[in-house]
Amino acid sequence: MFERAKTVDNTNSADKINKQFASNPIASKNEKISSDIIIEKVQKLNSCHDQNSKSEKISEIIDYINNLPVQDLLSLMSSENEILRSLAGKSYVDKSSEFSVDKLEFMLKDDNEFIRDSAVMALCYVNSNEVLDLLTEATKDKSTAIKIKAIAGIADIAAECSDSRAKEILANFLNDSNDEVRQFASDELSFLN
Repeated sequence: MFERAKTVDNTNSADKINKQFASNPIASKNEKISSDIIIEKVQKLNSCHDQNSKSEKISEIIDYINNLPVQDLLSLMSSENEILRSLAGKSYVDKSSEFSVDKLEFMLKDDNEFIRDSAVMALCYVNSNEVLDLLTEATKDKSTAIKIKAIAGIADIAAECSDSRAKEILANFLNDSNDEVRQFASDELSFLN
């Protein structure tokens, strides 16, 4: 379900990544080196036309991101590129010894929409009742995209944990003032029934 909530912007990803890190004056030297390597890998991916080679290059990017230190992952979670934010968020959650729901809760309150978006994506990857309250809180975000991702995460919990109150929370969005949110909640509930 969360997979359906993700959108992929195929406009020149390398330019977006370049812009993000070039415009971030507080990026540390290590973060800049990490971002340069990722930019180079994305540029190679963009220039590749063979599907098998593309798959290999995507795996290289994922492996590289998975091996970044937590601080670099947190930096990537503020990227303008949704795919990088998602990969960084997933990697952050997967590093369970360093993973912190408290950190994600703090990130949900950030002024930067990209950071809030990354926090929601990371919470969706957790996919357990322990983050249900945080996802519910994220549905109050002013960004419809963030709200829909949080609803997708709630739907995933409802699908995974049949005794969860997630389905009940999801049903509340059938009366939302936003048509897109109502439709998304309706679609998600139809998959659960």
